[in-house]
Amino acid sequence: MNNKRRFMQKRLYFISFLLSFLFSLNIYATDTSGKITITLSNIPLSEAIAKIEAASQYTFFYDVNKTNLEQRVSLRAQELEVEDAISRLLKNTDLTFNITNRQIVLIPPPPDGSGTSSKNSYRYGSRRCRRSGYRCQCG
Repeated sequence: MNNKRRFMQKRLYFISFLLSFLFSLNIYATDTSGKITITLSNIPLSEAIAKIEAASQYTFFYDVNKTNLEQRVSLRAQELEVEDAISRLLKNTDLTFNITNRQIVLIPPPPDGSGTSSKNSYRYGSRRCRRSGYRCQCG
């Protein structure tokens, strides 16, 4: 009986070790997926966003009323960190960006003092959001 119990404990230890090893491999693979290879040549920003979302695990979030999506952009990235690629992409535009949890937030230039509406329309990936208060309600 004691031998059977000892065998089960060893088996449990082995399974635990195997699972932790596989989990650590998954974490390593996730860390290296922050690189992108893509070539974009003089296309609208809206098209560039769609292609980058398709080629990576990142999504974009931006205010559709304040972001000029018709700006022409170009990018040649070969195994480049996503942050560096977006920085190069937006270099000749009026936008800045911030990356948090695989979400790229495009930040428009500060307002020139013109009036703004109380409800803003945002885009999160392929979903349009309406901002009311502090929550983005996507639908």
